[in-house]
Amino acid sequence: MNWDRTNQFLQIGANLALLAGLILVGVQISETNRITNAQFIADDYATTMSTYELIIGESLSEALGKAQVNSVDLTNENLVVVHAYLAREWYRSVRDRAISETGYTDVNFELDVTEWTFSNLGNETALRWWTLNQNGMLNLYPELREAVNERIAGQGETHKNFHQRRTTELQGGSIYPQKILSRFQ
Repeated sequence: MNWDRTNQFLQIGANLALLAGLILVGVQISETNRITNAQFIADDYATTMSTYELIIGESLSEALGKAQVNSVDLTNENLVVVHAYLAREWYRSVRDRAISETGYTDVNFELDVTEWTFSNLGNETALRWWTLNQNGMLNLYPELREAVNERIAGQGETHKNFHQRRTTELQGGSIYPQKILSRFQ
C-alpha cells in the first residue's frame, strides 16, 4: 500500500473539510449580521414609536371614537392622540419595510395599503392628517404613500365617512344578513 498517496488524499480531505468549515462560519456570520441589523432597525423605530405610545396613553378609544364618526366635539387633546396614533402606525409600516429589506421578513404591501386606506384613513380627521403629512413623514415610504393615495382617490368623496358608515352598521345593521343566515340553517 502506498502510504504517501493515502496521506495526500487524507490531507486533501482535511483541507476540503477545513474549507467547508470556513464557508459555514462565513454563512453563520452573515446570517448573524442580518439578524442583528434587523434588530437594530427594530430598536431604532421602537424608540420613536414608544414616544407616540406615551402620548396615546389611555386616551386612544375616546379620540379615535370621535374621529371615526367625524364628531364636531373633537378636542385638541383628541387631535394630539389621533396624530400620535397615526404617526405610530406610519412608523410601524416604515419599520416593517426596513426590516424586510434585510431579508429577515416579508412585508405584505397590498395588506398595508388596504389597512391604511380603510382601517386608518376612513374619516375626515385622519384624511386631513394624511394630507398635511404628504411632504413630511410620509416621505419615509413614498411607495406606500402613493399606493394609498391612489386607493383613496379611487374610493371617492364618500371615503371620508367610511368609519361612520361602519359604526352605523355595527350599531343598527341586521345581525344576520340573509346570505349568512342561510349558512346556519
